Amino acid sequence: MSKIRPLSITILAWLFIIAGSFSIWDVVSGLWQHRLSLNFGVLFVFLGRGLLRLRPAALSWALAITVLGWVCLAVALICVLCGLGDVRFGPEIITGARRLFIVIGGAVIYGAFLTWVTRVVTRRDIVDLFHDHVA
Repeated sequence: MSKIRPLSITILAWLFIIAGSFSIWDVVSGLWQHRLSLNFGVLFVFLGRGLLRLRPAALSWALAITVLGWVCLAVALICVLCGLGDVRFGPEIITGARRLFIVIGGAVIYGAFLTWVTRVVTRRDIVDLFHDHVA
């Protein structure tokens, strides 16, 4: 029985595939520079493919990656706001009010993206679609 894949899952899957492709590029360009790069983001290509094929394991992995994203956001915010890290644009270290504006702004944008991803991977109709899908 064929089921229609929601647009949000298709968009999410392609975002994972694009991110994985950039990771592949990072590994390959590192090899050209005689540098070995271990980048687990390469696996996002397979995760995106699994989402496109409505594989239940892919949805579970997408949720796990999303939870990891929330944890990393919280840790990064705590570290930067407590003065444990630098905010840089190229060689320039950003300080003062600009630093706070950039950190809060980036956190809001990343948090909004993570909120959307969380809503997509936890929506009841999407969870049911993945678990009812027969490969």
